[in-house]
Amino acid sequence: MAPPHPPTTIAELRGLINTHPIIDNHAHNLLRDVDSTSSPLESIVSEASGLALSDATRTLAHARAVTQLSGLLGCAPTWEAIKDKRRTIDYEAWAKKCLSGTQCLLIDDGLDGEGVHPYDWHDRYASSPSKRLVRVETLAEQTLREFAPEFQEDESNNSREAELFNRWSERFSGLINAAVQDPVVAGFKSIICYRSGLDIAGETTGGLLLEAVKNALRGSRRDGGRYKIRDKILGDFLVCEVARIIAKSGSWKPFQFHTGLGDNDLNIRKANPAYLQDFIKENPDVPIVLLHSSYPFTREAGYLASVYKNVYLDIGEVFPMISKDGQKSVVKQCLECTPSNKLLWSTDGHWFPEGFALANMQIREVLGEVLPKCVAKGQLTVPQAAGFVKDLLFENSNKLYRLNLIPIFASTIDLVDHSPPINQGTQMLSEFLHKNPHVKYFRLQWVDYTNTLRLRLVTLAQMNKMVSKGTFLTVTKAVLSLLQDDSPTDDFTPAGRYNLVPDWSSLRICPGEPGLLEKPSKYASVMCFFRDNEEEVDTCPRTILSRAVRRAKEEHKVDFLIGWETEVVFLNKTDLEAASKTHAWSTSRSLHNRCLTALEQIVDALEASGIEVLLFHPESAPSQYEIVTGPLPPLESIDALYHTRETIMRICSYHNLRATLHPKPFKGAAGTAAHMHVSMAPPTESLQNAFFAGVLSHLGSLAALTLPQAASYERLGDSCWTGGTWIAWGEENRETPLRRVSKGEAHWEIRCIDGLANAYLAATGIISAGCMGMLDGMKLPGESCNSDPSKMTSRERNGLGITRQLPDGLGKAMDLLRADKKLRSRIGEACVAKYIILKKAETAALEANGPSVRAWIMDRY
Repeated sequence: MAPPHPPTTIAELRGLINTHPIIDNHAHNLLRDVDSTSSPLESIVSEASGLALSDATRTLAHARAVTQLSGLLGCAPTWEAIKDKRRTIDYEAWAKKCLSGTQCLLIDDGLDGEGVHPYDWHDRYASSPSKRLVRVETLAEQTLREFAPEFQEDESNNSREAELFNRWSERFSGLINAAVQDPVVAGFKSIICYRSGLDIAGETTGGLLLEAVKNALRGSRRDGGRYKIRDKILGDFLVCEVARIIAKSGSWKPFQFHTGLGDNDLNIRKANPAYLQDFIKENPDVPIVLLHSSYPFTREAGYLASVYKNVYLDIGEVFPMISKDGQKSVVKQCLECTPSNKLLWSTDGHWFPEGFALANMQIREVLGEVLPKCVAKGQLTVPQAAGFVKDLLFENSNKLYRLNLIPIFASTIDLVDHSPPINQGTQMLSEFLHKNPHVKYFRLQWVDYTNTLRLRLVTLAQMNKMVSKGTFLTVTKAVLSLLQDDSPTDDFTPAGRYNLVPDWSSLRICPGEPGLLEKPSKYASVMCFFRDNEEEVDTCPRTILSRAVRRAKEEHKVDFLIGWETEVVFLNKTDLEAASKTHAWSTSRSLHNRCLTALEQIVDALEASGIEVLLFHPESAPSQYEIVTGPLPPLESIDALYHTRETIMRICSYHNLRATLHPKPFKGAAGTAAHMHVSMAPPTESLQNAFFAGVLSHLGSLAALTLPQAASYERLGDSCWTGGTWIAWGEENRETPLRRVSKGEAHWEIRCIDGLANAYLAATGIISAGCMGMLDGMKLPGESCNSDPSKMTSRERNGLGITRQLPDGLGKAMDLLRADKKLRSRIGEACVAKYIILKKAETAALEANGPSVRAWIMDRY
């Protein structure tokens, strides 16, 4: 397989993540007896043993392993089915598949004796020869067994005992020196963490050391091959002696240390790598590798790697030992301060091929989620992220262990499909239910062209059945040709149906029941795509947005993040008057009422569902509040927006309140908007200027999507912080519809949008207009407008390129959209045509309501 070209897009980055060969810098031998029952298969996802191991099957890590291994084996997703199936398959072919993508293994062969294959036997599964890691304690115990028969208790002959100690010490040192010179030995490994802890003393008096060796010889003579060195004085001596020999040799052979999680044979407190700091300082010429992510002390290990030249951090073993969220957290913690050239990859695979497979699959999966988000946030460029992948999986180990290998690209295990979320529900649903075992009902949701959230509900049993069989609920094709009260539009058709396909990345827990909000909820929600059999539907709002984002990446290699300011007014249910009588922007007094309890419960519910709440506060209009949520990629962001709104509406109803997004609920007060924050990556000045110049040039047409009802234009006005009526942009200017928040982060706010807009269609329009600006190389007109355009003279406005105003009503906005052929084409003609038909019918229906339109809107939004 040829190496991929250097990635320039996130799709290509994910391709590199899934195909780059791996140097596994710390692994163990496979069992000779493939059907051994003395070593339970459950050990691949747990450090527990004995009776405690039975609990391992109740973890998220185990649930994920079941899903992935059953997929590899082609069997039912149960642990019993996996164990049955692996007994019937060709072991050699299975092991080769599990280790595919591994170019070189560095094997600590001191874990077991005759029960495992020798290190070089594993060469059959890798494209480059394996190397040894010499386990210090195992080698020392072997030498003790050699000298134990000579040891005799003779308190009157100290010289004989000292002579025996010197011979043993010389023998041990000689073996270490030989290993240092052996090209097959890549490095050394210590498990002193298990035996006496990482608080290693640098110096010990000869008398105490001699007594420690005598005790060890007694133990070895008594216990034979079962003897383990646990004496702190002796253990510290061994580690310091190995470090001394490595430094003296100038070989720069790494010294690995077990740190962090392990079985119950260690003292987890003394497994913190912070205890190694003095040892690190005393041995600057010895490269020290902190194994196993030092979990749960990853940050401490990352700090040590960042401040000491000779310290490296291995991020193995947590794959597959902890949950996916935990693994992502480990990778993010490593990125906090650890230099990327100090991070190493290992599986810590042992005994079973499955451990290697799961670890390698899961690191690729997690990198495929974490790194693209770093790129989207502007924290990394695609080439920088690609360099991180190459360094972590291959180059850092290649340099540190002086392997001198050239990457050989071969087939890899890749069950991870990061692209569309179609038919990818089994694993995510399984993990979700493990976290939320009380869920009994699922809301399968979509948003129509009137911005109405609609849904179907199914039971847990039915959901499991659909996912396992790959079947879907269906809805009539008329689903996007209905007004809010189900009146049909002119393009209504009674024939045909769409599949309602869940996007499992949007799966969230819903708030609990009235009076039971502190208890786990029975409901979960998931947003859905429409599919015509397996084909995308050209009028599906989520599909339209997905296409716009994908096309922007293909044409311009840009990614977007979107965040939302959700403004909402709390009303009494009975009279639709403001619930808070004394209210002003950001005043403490505005929270001295029952609205605060509702707000607290709303924020708690949002955070419980995985939505980041940046802040919340009182806004200007009576009983108006704002909740600001964190940035996400466009589709995820809008899914989270609708979950946020539904959570607000539902919890308010528990408090006998009606929450409304009406753009102008009170004539004499500020309006209610839904400000969209957009940032770009890469955040170059030329790209963002061209993008937002495109948005600005089409802002009149976009108003048909962002300000979609007559009530939307009641909010617009000059000199009242609505964004104004003049089409302009400004640096931190809230009287312009486009506000640049940060040039360095390419962060802009779009202020001419409200809560009546279908956010998927609005975002599609904005991204489409911006992309046309980049295609045409447009430039922002004039300089930043730093004052209120409505208070400027015509000459002043003209000097800044401010020559147009937003339409003053929906009719004019729709006319502009009809006339904007380029924007219609870019969004999709079928989508825009359907939208125009629906808006015509909706406008007629609203005009027929006359004075009651305000209440009609509040009932629905």
